[in-house]
Amino acid sequence: MRVLGMDWGTRRVGLATGDTETRIASPWKTIIAGGNLAQEIADIAKQEGAGVIVIGYPKTLKGEAAHMAHLIDAFAADLRDMTDARIVLEDERMSSLVADRQRAEGSRADRDALAAASVLDAWLARQR
Repeated sequence: MRVLGMDWGTRRVGLATGDTETRIASPWKTIIAGGNLAQEIADIAKQEGAGVIVIGYPKTLKGEAAHMAHLIDAFAADLRDMTDARIVLEDERMSSLVADRQRAEGSRADRDALAAASVLDAWLARQR
């Protein structure tokens, strides 16, 4: 099944694609947040044939919801009303650090898309 990964931000949203068969996540692109973002993501998921949308969820190092979590909760609720895809919230604690490391090692992919791929990769790794 095709899967869309997201690193949600107030200015930019990183996107990654993957599938549950290969369990490979790839950074895809970054879009500018604005307008009706939930509808835009629902449309992208439909175009890409994604049955699951994995959204990075901000947590503290103690594993508690971080200060931005309420915004993700509201976004996910809106998105659920606009798509048939299953919405999954995935811990994103280390996604930006992973993205920065990959960029330092020579990746040309956008930082936000790399962070989305990191989130998606973590979720895919746990799928059986």
